[in-house]
Amino acid sequence: MKTLYFECAMGAAGDMLMGALYELCPEKEAFLADMNRLLPGVTLAAEPVRRQGIAGTHMRVTVHGQEEGRGHRHHHDHEHRHHSHDADEVFASWGVETTRAFTPEKLEDILTALDSGRYGAVLRAKGIVPGGKGGWLHFDYVPEEHQVRTGPADYTGRLCVIGGKLDEMGLKALFEV
Repeated sequence: MKTLYFECAMGAAGDMLMGALYELCPEKEAFLADMNRLLPGVTLAAEPVRRQGIAGTHMRVTVHGQEEGRGHRHHHDHEHRHHSHDADEVFASWGVETTRAFTPEKLEDILTALDSGRYGAVLRAKGIVPGGKGGWLHFDYVPEEHQVRTGPADYTGRLCVIGGKLDEMGLKALFEV
């Protein structure tokens, strides 16, 4: 697994960030197909763009046919119901702090189980948890790929799972927290 670290101290626009990361993806069509299968009614498309002489990729997200962050701008004599979606309407997150210690093997089993679909359409999970004997374990998960490693300590363990239609009670049982 290769890991790319970057810091967005001032934030980053999701479509711009996803477009930049999409350019690094070796199997672009497979990526789009996988993303478009995850959440019914949500469609992701990659579109080449050129603005002020700079070429890039714009990631267009539509939810039930309505583009994220866009309203149509025209005026005429009838009403429209405008419907926009925030990311928290499409994605859910589950997080918890815990003092529970994990073994690397237990985390590997948990992260593998996230691929089953039983816990929802999990898109991302990460955490820092006690590993026993004073050590700490860090983990990262994306569908069909995960990593468990040792790392610096934190004051308590933290888990976060992001996806769609998450089974929060199932996740709580899976992580035994």
